[in-house]
Order: sequence, then C-alpha cells, then structure tokens
Amino acid sequence: MLDCIIQRLTAIESQLYIKVKLKVEVGIDYIKKTKLDLKKSTEIELKHLQQDQFALIELFFDRFKEIKCLQRKQREILNNNPN
Repeated sequence: MLDCIIQRLTAIESQLYIKVKLKVEVGIDYIKKTKLDLKKSTEIELKHLQQDQFALIELFFDRFKEIKCLQRKQREILNNNPN
C-alpha cells in the first residue's frame, strides 16, 4: 500500500497494482480506508517528532541499531555459506 501512496496511484490503480503484485483481490473501500489510516498515523508520528527532538534522536539510534543487527545477521549468513 505504501508503494501506491508513494506513486500517488488512485484507488482503482492501487487495486490493479495490488492485484498484479500480490495476486490478491482487494476492494476499493479497503484501499481508501488503509490509505487514510496510514496518512493519519504518519501525521501523528511527524507531529510527535516535531514536538520532541529527543524522540527523533531516539528513533535515529533505534534505526541505527536495527541496521547493525541486520548487517551482523548478513555476515553470519555469508560466513556460514559453503559457496
């Protein structure tokens, strides 16, 4: 659904996009509701980050830790691969 929002697809275009990508039929009402929910939650999160700079810094470091963890897992997979 985020791809549809980023590409600014209409509800009908989103329905077709989801059908092609995920091979799932979804209704236009569901698409509109989901897009609206995502927009609202994004607005709430952005307002929170604007009001609290420490929350933004904390979010940054959380993402940093997440990336480091994923890199560690990737190295493990590569090191354990016999090829």
